[in-house]
Amino acid sequence: MREVVDESNLTYYKLYEKSMAFAGRRSLKHFFEYMEMNNTKRVLDGRICVLEPFLYYLNKATFSNKLRYIIASYAPSNGKSISLTYWSAWLYGVDRNNSIIRLSYSDDLVAGFSRNVREIITDKRYRDVFPEYRQYGDNPFATKEVYNWKLKDSSVPASHIAVSRDGQVTGKRANRAEIFDDMTKGASEATDSAL
Repeated sequence: MREVVDESNLTYYKLYEKSMAFAGRRSLKHFFEYMEMNNTKRVLDGRICVLEPFLYYLNKATFSNKLRYIIASYAPSNGKSISLTYWSAWLYGVDRNNSIIRLSYSDDLVAGFSRNVREIITDKRYRDVFPEYRQYGDNPFATKEVYNWKLKDSSVPASHIAVSRDGQVTGKRANRAEIFDDMTKGASEATDSAL
């Protein structure tokens, strides 16, 4: 038996998808949802009740000079780091001249964050949200080092700088965000006052 496809459902879904992409230009939550829409494993789905306030204030800080600092403390695996990764990628869509420094306890961790931000930016769905990136195809990067990269046509010396807590950050600048994410490894380091 031949399956009948309801064209109105397909049309509705396409309109829904386009509206999510459009809303994602100024809404971090919608951007995150849109980018994950076709994934079988979605980070945001099961954690939205926990992460929604965090996403709200990251969004608010993006467009307001009054909110300058956000401190978020979540239990492990609640999605804080991935939310910051999506926020970082989203910031480059909002303004390609944004620059970010991301710090964490290990080189591997900050390198992973940096790669993940780049993967989001090169995703074809990102270009649906931020159409100006279509001109670059799969390579919107002027430089592409893991720890220090720059977007094409950006006026900043570096778009994204990833540094471990033992790395060299003196003299490096970010005009949009300094993200301190998991600066200690585990409870023993978190309670070590000497560290």
